[in-house]
Amino acid sequence: RYTSKAEEYCKKGYVVIEFDFINGEPPPSYADPEYIGDFIFEQILDLNAVLDESKLLPQVDTDNIYLYGHSMGGLVASYVGTQRQDDLKGLILVDPSFYATALMEFEGEQTITTDINMLIGYCDIPVVIITGTTGSFGEDPHFFDEQLRAFPDCEFVIIEGANHRMDGMAGKQVVERSDEVLKNWGYEYSLRK
Repeated sequence: RYTSKAEEYCKKGYVVIEFDFINGEPPPSYADPEYIGDFIFEQILDLNAVLDESKLLPQVDTDNIYLYGHSMGGLVASYVGTQRQDDLKGLILVDPSFYATALMEFEGEQTITTDINMLIGYCDIPVVIITGTTGSFGEDPHFFDEQLRAFPDCEFVIIEGANHRMDGMAGKQVVERSDEVLKNWGYEYSLRK
């Protein structure tokens, strides 16, 4: 589902690490707060491990690491990005599922807050939220208003006609638009030797 986007980023000179979370299957029901909370917590642990290991790869410019997350992955990237902002340059959040924080409880880890808006208020790295207008959260033009106010440095990109999955041409537009944003943030591709 993300391989074509990863390949497009690679064509632009980015080093991309695509991975599946250990518990990559979505929960059977988003109605169970403990299940969804533990599901997200496990993914936070996975992403932290991937971030740690990626720094050991010679191809990775450790001064230019960005997290990309879609849907629940966008929520996970928000948690990890805020926690690990000293290790990151920015966040690319595609139709992130911030709504899930109202539904979840962290049974396995009680110290994690579910108030994402309070947490992301401490995120001092640049963020872009990308959404579509058809079958995605962007159908409601105010869906991300709280997060846009909470993130100290956040851009908002709407892709007309894109659905939640960012299928087809919308996927290419996600890469194009996020590449433009990263360049505006001062990203310059440099191959590590």
